[in-house]
Amino acid sequence: MVSSKFRIAVVTAAAFPMILSIAWASQTPAASTRAKPIVQSARTAKFGQLPVLPSCQHFAVDRGDPRTGPFQVIIKMKAGCSIPWHWHSAEEEVMIVSGTVKSDIEHLHSRLLHPGGYFLLPARHPHRVTCETACVFFDASPGKFDIHYINGSGKEIPVAQALKAVSEKPGTPQ
Repeated sequence: MVSSKFRIAVVTAAAFPMILSIAWASQTPAASTRAKPIVQSARTAKFGQLPVLPSCQHFAVDRGDPRTGPFQVIIKMKAGCSIPWHWHSAEEEVMIVSGTVKSDIEHLHSRLLHPGGYFLLPARHPHRVTCETACVFFDASPGKFDIHYINGSGKEIPVAQALKAVSEKPGTPQ
């Protein structure tokens, strides 16, 4: 005779795949809310500049809209190009594609990052980025793009003053 515990175990084991499939199906968003596929070539990306960033830096939008957020951009910087100490209102994620990037992040040691290197910055967290060699990296944020340059005391300063401190000129929109 089969025990009732054994029958319960068999029924539970048989029902488990069905329970999982229902759980997974309930977590799958409707087709209308899913992200649409994006495929693009770096060769055809339209790189530009902004007057609030150094002229040695160029970016192209991969997805989203930096003016309203969220967004992801690919950034190219020349060797020696530096974005001085600053912070953003929204979180920022950076992943290095090529070159060597020096990241200085408040309360952390300076780090040299190579392809595959990554950092995550909470909103309003002071940092600066310098490309030791020509570099390319992805930058993503759940919010809109802004940049607040700061001096050594953490006080906000104008763009021209910040870029002059690193011998850079503002970018020119194209």
